[in-house]
Parts: sequence; C-alpha cells; structure tokens
Amino acid sequence: AVGALNAALIAVDYGIRGFALPDGRLCPAVPGRADYLHVIADLLAADNGGGVPRGPAVRGLDIGVGASCIYPLLGHAEYGWSFVAS
Repeated sequence: AVGALNAALIAVDYGIRGFALPDGRLCPAVPGRADYLHVIADLLAADNGGGVPRGPAVRGLDIGVGASCIYPLLGHAEYGWSFVAS
C-alpha cells in the first residue's frame, strides 16, 4: 500500500511515471524526502539573491542512494538539478 501511495504521489506531483521498487527494498516516505530537498533549495536560494538555482549546473551528491534513487529523481524533477549517486 505504501509503495502504491508513493508511486501515485511521484506521478501526480513530479510527473515521474512507472516508479516501482524491487521486492524486499525499503520504501521511502516521499513527502519527507521532498521536504529535505526544499530545505536545501531554500539554503541555496539564500546565497543566490533569494532565487532557487535551477538546472543541471546545480550538482548533488547522494551517497548510499538505495534502490529508490529518490533524491536524484525528485531533485531533477522539481529543480532540474543533476546528481552523482553511489
């Protein structure tokens, strides 16, 4: 049920279709992960004249990305940021 909810939230709010996790993998809580990215965006905006920097010139590093790849997916969908994930 949580997986279906996350897939629906990601599809409706971020336009990412077909989100699914392999069986037995942890299912991230999407709203909390999105809030974390919005906090980072606010911090970046504080150093950018109040505007959130967008586009691939903003690069994130996600260490331990996991099966969901949630931060890179949401960060790219919402802000166009690029990520390196391990």
